[in-house]
Amino acid sequence: MSIFSYKLQSPSLINSIDDLKLLISSSCKQIPDKLFALMLHSNKNTAFRLCCQDDIQALKQVCKSNSISILYTAKSPDISMPFKGFEQSPLTSFPAADFTIISIQGLEDGSDIGKNSDIAKSWKIKIIGNHENLTFRCIEGEYFGVRGQVLNEGQNVVISIVLKSPGNKGWCSSMWRMFTGEKAFGPFLWMEFNVAS
Repeated sequence: MSIFSYKLQSPSLINSIDDLKLLISSSCKQIPDKLFALMLHSNKNTAFRLCCQDDIQALKQVCKSNSISILYTAKSPDISMPFKGFEQSPLTSFPAADFTIISIQGLEDGSDIGKNSDIAKSWKIKIIGNHENLTFRCIEGEYFGVRGQVLNEGQNVVISIVLKSPGNKGWCSSMWRMFTGEKAFGPFLWMEFNVAS
């Protein structure tokens, strides 16, 4: 399988997965299939899969107006072939269990905090589909493997984390995901802050 790269100059102008696919297809003469954002985490390049609308919104929040490399596989090497529109994306990690973010509380991304400080953050989400065996855990960064709390509130779910900041100065970034059983689903969630003193 060949993997191609596209330099996305203005992530803020992209509003959906389809927007990104159309931009790539018009520029590169290929119909993209799987999409990944290439980001620097823990001093190494890591490709994060772009599966749904919330992933695009998270990408825009992280990148702002900075350019980013998008890795993709192509459905067809030649856009001149008869084009019947994009199929429903096969990329969703678990199509029967997605979610949307209703609200976010607690530590704001980019905040300056002290060493060994108590930090907390929570997301209220609405889950679509399977609600069984839900867990929430860190999959990349300072708190890798740490699990958060999952609390059902009627039709919504509140996921939260209560942690200590590191004992060393510097930027701290971690990426979190929801799981149903051992299968991840939904958008990536981030917690980023600066240990300043």
